[in-house]
Amino acid sequence: MSLPLFSLQGNRKFNFWLVDGNKNFAMIPANTIVDVNHDTAIRLQVGDRFFGEKHIIDRHDHWINSLIKKGIIEQINSVASLVWLKLGQRGNIYSTESTDKMKIVMNISPDALMVLKYIDTGNDKFFTVLTLYKTTSYIDGEKIGTYLPRFRYR
Repeated sequence: MSLPLFSLQGNRKFNFWLVDGNKNFAMIPANTIVDVNHDTAIRLQVGDRFFGEKHIIDRHDHWINSLIKKGIIEQINSVASLVWLKLGQRGNIYSTESTDKMKIVMNISPDALMVLKYIDTGNDKFFTVLTLYKTTSYIDGEKIGTYLPRFRYR
């Protein structure tokens, strides 16, 4: 499988990573989870130490590097490519301590947990990737849905 082209919209924390020129990495269809009654994009922002690509690099780079060294996912060449590959897998959606966040647990190798935050700017509504890391054996929260891959840009 060949990867799409990943590029940056800009290098500020609220700028987006692009997949073949589109900021939407994937979609969560309407009514997949309660209170989200419209198709909602999943996006990866540059971020900072608290969210996005920079957070994933700062906090979970050792995990990503171990995946590359072990050859588990040969296609990984950036955080954006790992996020895109994981969003191509089915997962279970769990609630979090905050009503504007949710977790997707993906159990296809490598096991991963992605935390998303719902953003509503008034003109735009989307989920931004807060973090992505190796799944732990205990997942807290209530299962609230099933994530099925839906790519937006294709």
